[in-house]
Amino acid sequence: MSLSIFCQKNSEFKAGKDDIGKEILFKNHKAETLNKTEVASIKALFKDENGRFYKSPIANSADGLGEEILNADGRWNPFGRPKSLFPTSDRQSAILGFAVASPTLTLAEGFRKISLTLHLKPQEGLIEKLKSLHLNSTFRFLLSGEKEWIEAEIGFPNSEANVDAEILDFFK
Repeated sequence: MSLSIFCQKNSEFKAGKDDIGKEILFKNHKAETLNKTEVASIKALFKDENGRFYKSPIANSADGLGEEILNADGRWNPFGRPKSLFPTSDRQSAILGFAVASPTLTLAEGFRKISLTLHLKPQEGLIEKLKSLHLNSTFRFLLSGEKEWIEAEIGFPNSEANVDAEILDFFK
């Protein structure tokens, strides 16, 4: 037997209280049917005003890492905001990444050049700024090999002319 609840448009949902004790309410924007579910884990990713990311692998805890919640009402920070920011943050720095996959990238033996193109808004000094960010040590590019991962080497464009057409090359 499954439990389903129909909620009319603009139904209010309690979401605890804010820092000054005022009740927080959310509303749904359309009529919805809610079904019983079970949450396996709650994680959070927080971006500060300087673009740094912090992770909370166990967001529903006092410290984002599983520490017991000591608030009488059981409140915890759902968005993972650290109590203090870099460099003395109480949250771990997050490592972000993404994957690109395609049958076109299935490679056999031999040398290949793979280009990943990033279209960037033209800005004076952009290429020098990118080079100053130490992208070689900030980013890792891995290719799947037959038996192990192969780390790619990064190449940078040499000219700032027409920045939005420039590419970053990654060589095997």
